[in-house]
Amino acid sequence: ISEQNGPEFLEKEKEDQKTKTNLRKLELKREITKPWRGCSNKNTQKITSEVFGFLDLLDRVAIIKIKTTPCNLNIVVAHLPTSENSEDETESDHNLLLARIKLRLEATLRKKPAHKKPQLRSLKNSSVRANVEKEVNEIMRNIQVYPQDT
Repeated sequence: ISEQNGPEFLEKEKEDQKTKTNLRKLELKREITKPWRGCSNKNTQKITSEVFGFLDLLDRVAIIKIKTTPCNLNIVVAHLPTSENSEDETESDHNLLLARIKLRLEATLRKKPAHKKPQLRSLKNSSVRANVEKEVNEIMRNIQVYPQDT
């Protein structure tokens, strides 16, 4: 057995992989616990050990991926303009967010179809929530995850 393929080499490879994994977990912990472009999630300290992904979706929109039972959870954290901006600017930002969420959801559901409708409980802005729910329903119907509402 050459030195490169020996047990010591394999053990070192395992340790290197473990170190990389631990560094990534630490990096994720730092990413989700600090305020981020106007967004913060107050409960992040409690969930950092279960976080397995952080996706910087837009300038002010991020997705935090959390390992939970019975399924994984994606939390969308968004800081969207409100009264300071004109109605057109606000609507434009909301539409951009909807488009990104729609693309991401379509890609995810096409890979592994869900059997239940995604939960959208924490969308506080009722008009944005209604638009997102409409888009989600349309996506789910198009890929035949559940039948059209009557």
